Amino acid sequence: VNGLNFFVQVFIIIYGSKISYNIRVSFSFAILAVLMIVLPLITNALDPDAGFAASMSILVVMGILSGMVSGTIFGLGGMLPRKYMGALMFGQGFSGVIINILRAFCLLGFPTGDPENVFKGALINFIFAACILVA
Repeated sequence: VNGLNFFVQVFIIIYGSKISYNIRVSFSFAILAVLMIVLPLITNALDPDAGFAASMSILVVMGILSGMVSGTIFGLGGMLPRKYMGALMFGQGFSGVIINILRAFCLLGFPTGDPENVFKGALINFIFAACILVA
């Protein structure tokens, strides 16, 4: 995911001016939110090998979209005073902390001994992450 993020950001630096900000940000966030919910559903519905392949395919698309969003948002933030870039960095870190705390609660609420509990906990975690993206 991070490798794709890197290459897409290089692409944005070179060709980004040809793609509107609305598409680069709003469209990417919307698709990422949908993929956040689809990921655990598809992984759970398929057999382990197919589920792994589907998960990796979804993660490739998520890496591309993540690079599109972060490259665009940090580029826009770089044009503003320093405090705005600090707010972007804070928001990114804070969302990571919040989603990890939620994951810890999901692991406590849905013990991992039962595969159905693992799925429920992961689905709740990914739905919450999708809501953060939409917000």
